[in-house]
Amino acid sequence: MTIELFMPNIFAYCKSLGIKTIWRPNHEWIPIEQEIINQFPMIDIIMAPQTNCYNFMKEKFQLNNVINNPWIFNLPVLEKQLNTEKPDKTYILHNAGARGVGDRRNTALICQTMEQVLEERKDIFFILKSQVPCPAENLKKFDNFRYIFAELQYETNLELYKQVDFSLAPSKWEGVGFAILESLYCGTPVLTVNASPMNEWVQHKQTGYLCEGKYAEVELPQHLHGGERLNGTGWIKAYNTTIEEIQAGIYWLVDNKEEIYKEFNSKNKVILEKRKENFINTWKEVLK
Repeated sequence: MTIELFMPNIFAYCKSLGIKTIWRPNHEWIPIEQEIINQFPMIDIIMAPQTNCYNFMKEKFQLNNVINNPWIFNLPVLEKQLNTEKPDKTYILHNAGARGVGDRRNTALICQTMEQVLEERKDIFFILKSQVPCPAENLKKFDNFRYIFAELQYETNLELYKQVDFSLAPSKWEGVGFAILESLYCGTPVLTVNASPMNEWVQHKQTGYLCEGKYAEVELPQHLHGGERLNGTGWIKAYNTTIEEIQAGIYWLVDNKEEIYKEFNSKNKVILEKRKENFINTWKEVLK
């Protein structure tokens, strides 16, 4: 099995030995060269980690060896309550990480939105965590803002989700969606966008908030990532939301947080555990 990278030599060698082959790609890593695309049918199973990637590969390449098996985390589902130490504040986190190609995590738009939010709502405290520079200069004047510019240990990263009331992850697109998954597994509702795969994890106004938007008219250009050319970004159309949508979503979550948390933990746990069950059952079928 290979994750993301298509390795035809390995697949061909395994096939010669009678070993079943599996490729688990994300959009960004799908090759664009036709001679490589022609080799996709030799793989026993292409396991798409989200519905839109599955539909894309079926429709774009007319493949019959593709299955959909959404990613999960090997973490316990945490149940938590609202922050009671400072009930007059609502704490919101955006984990920008490395931001991704094309500002995939929409950090620039979030920073613009939060300028207005922090100006209008002193009951909101915003935490921006990133391991690369972010356009946060205009936010530093606010007392209700904290900028964590560091590469943290994974466990420390998870603690941030556990400490806040909501997280913001209105990504333009996602491969796996770690920011959304980490937040939900840590018991924190998520604001994201109403597009796949982001809306496959979050139920609108129940386990988070889905912002409306529209797909870009053109595909993204190819991008470099750690020296690797992500040719598959040329297949992707970004889903773009607006400042107004994100701001409205934040205000709705803050103003309704007590109601959300009454049923969030139970609904979130059902969704995540069901997905885990489906994930395991799909693998059982694959490995028969």
